[in-house]
Amino acid sequence: MSSYNSIEKYFARILAEFPGLKSGIKRLYSTANFYLHKKNFTHKSEKTIIPVLSCKENESFFGYYDKSPMNLNDEFIIYHETGGIHTNLPPDTDKKINIMLFNAKNNSYRKITETSSYNWQQGSKLQWLTEEKLIFNDFDGLKFISKMYDTRNESLKTIDFPIYDCFKDEFALSINFSRLNSTDKDYGYKNIKYKPDHLKDLKNDGIFFVDLKRNKTRLIIPIENIINLHFKENMKEAKHLFNHIMMSPDGKYFIFIHRWYQSGKRYDSLILSSMDGADVKVLADSDLVSHCCWFGNKTVVGYLKYHSHGNSFYKINIQSGKINLLSEKMRSFGDGHPSFYGNKMLFDSYPDRSRMQSIYIYDIEKDIIDNIGSFLSPLRYFSNTRCDLHPRWSFSGKDIFFDSTHEGNRTLNRINYVV
Repeated sequence: MSSYNSIEKYFARILAEFPGLKSGIKRLYSTANFYLHKKNFTHKSEKTIIPVLSCKENESFFGYYDKSPMNLNDEFIIYHETGGIHTNLPPDTDKKINIMLFNAKNNSYRKITETSSYNWQQGSKLQWLTEEKLIFNDFDGLKFISKMYDTRNESLKTIDFPIYDCFKDEFALSINFSRLNSTDKDYGYKNIKYKPDHLKDLKNDGIFFVDLKRNKTRLIIPIENIINLHFKENMKEAKHLFNHIMMSPDGKYFIFIHRWYQSGKRYDSLILSSMDGADVKVLADSDLVSHCCWFGNKTVVGYLKYHSHGNSFYKINIQSGKINLLSEKMRSFGDGHPSFYGNKMLFDSYPDRSRMQSIYIYDIEKDIIDNIGSFLSPLRYFSNTRCDLHPRWSFSGKDIFFDSTHEGNRTLNRINYVV
């Protein structure tokens, strides 16, 4: 639950107009609050926390909240592991990180390969395609690519384009990670230096469809099309990007955020599209769209700004476009990273005054919220090197995974949880 009051949130909104100033003030304010409200523990949970790490000298993490590190039959766990790289420092493309495979049946670790295309928030977009196949992004010296690994025969197949979200081993959707890095360094890759003039090309950049079977790619939604779809005056001369693509479970639709920066201020809109990019519409357009997820194939749940209710979690019917508050109880919680298993929504919080961040489960049928645990976020993990918990369900719902720095280093953790 957010521990910052309405006055503090008000000044935060004002400072949003001045990003550089906001970052410095936020860090000073966070530091002062931490020492004033510091706890005498680094974590608190009734659950057993199991680290996923082959070597204590390394750091480990999975990435974003919308994917499961564990495969469909609960046999393998995939994750990233560093070899002597400190994750409180910005990613360095000259220093590769390991793509790891943990066998949960016999407790053995195996290094699959390395990648130089990663960030601390989403890693290399590592994700399962099938029960046996996984995929992740990399750089071949000239361009971004993705690599598909088969656990059965330990083979690697190269796809000549990076991926963002995938539907099985059939197709993927992707974006320009260099454009993303030019504005949102939390999520982009640094391998290619992106020139400012490239940001002006809105016709040949956008969302790409990647045929994983045929290794073919095509542009399906140019950025220019989305600007024209819901044009606003503050879009003129702005820096535009797409991010946070998420496919519906049945692979028929996807959502993404259109984000643009004007004079340093950020604006968001949530867009829905059919998989071929032919049918596109705006779902939310009130300047703030944060973290979203699918709840079935017809409903999107997201943290956003909506009229008189303000910032909170909402349910959006993709057919009617109707937006409803998820729960009055959820209004006391700030932004978090949501994901569903059945009717239970897993989500987290950002660090409070004492730098503690928590994991919760919201039962959407019973309207009950349970605290799964609270974890310290040390001050040295800040801004682009922060460690959001990004809690995520396993496919079976038996396990919860999250990244955390409560023990001093970034580590992927596992909680045995039976829904």
